[in-house]
Amino acid sequence: MAIRQTEESSASKCRDGLAEMPAAMLAGVDPDSSISMATETHLRILIVDDQALVRRAVRQLLESHAGWRVCGEAADGVEAIARTRELHPDVVIMDLSMPKMDGLEATREIHASFPNTQILILTLHHFPHLANVVQLAGAQGCVLKSDSSRYLIPAVSSLSKSQPFFAA
Repeated sequence: MAIRQTEESSASKCRDGLAEMPAAMLAGVDPDSSISMATETHLRILIVDDQALVRRAVRQLLESHAGWRVCGEAADGVEAIARTRELHPDVVIMDLSMPKMDGLEATREIHASFPNTQILILTLHHFPHLANVVQLAGAQGCVLKSDSSRYLIPAVSSLSKSQPFFAA
């Protein structure tokens, strides 16, 4: 069956990339799990994080899913805004702490200029009212990096359907 082959291929790609991912992103990863891609075909994702290793790990995890493609990367908030203007991603995965412009300010700017672009905050920082703060900035979701192996895929899936996802 064609669907099963896609699921197996996706799981195999995910397994192959696991060796290169940081341990914090791997805890609890189930490479054999699958998510329906019917409404997520051709999902374009921009990854914004000042750490190249994090961007690479997130890219590998996301691109293991059929129909999802990382269309670009940015290392700070200023670059995130420019890349969003250039690439028109469906989903932006945004770190909070970055040089030049932090993720909250970049989120505000992107949300104001591109209200249909879904923004997911992926951060190390947990503080009271985190979900409220990022939502007020215009993000539709938030996941802690320490929980990313468990929640990143479901969060992107939810945002791809214009449904919020807050796990922080």
